[in-house]
Amino acid sequence: MGFTVQELADHAGVSRATIYRYASLDLLERFPNEDDELAYCMRHVKIVQLITKLRAKPFPVALGRIRHFWQTLDWDEIEDLAEIESRNELSKRLVELGIFGSEGEE
Repeated sequence: MGFTVQELADHAGVSRATIYRYASLDLLERFPNEDDELAYCMRHVKIVQLITKLRAKPFPVALGRIRHFWQTLDWDEIEDLAEIESRNELSKRLVELGIFGSEGEE
């Protein structure tokens, strides 16, 4: 079936405007559902939650930077990153992937 924008926002804990912003930056690709309408799935919820983690203070990652490194990852790698709960562990993994420098900086 798939989620609407509002349902995705509700599941991910963000606003509809946030979903539209991420979609406009090509951070979220929709897929056709059985009604041939574009929709989102649970994978997208994880992606939005990952972006939220990356955007969190004290060291928020710019959306442009996220968009840039998104292009170097496949869906499985993005999902793996989304499963990491600790910001420190996430930063370490991003360093391992060569996305950030050794200090986790952009």
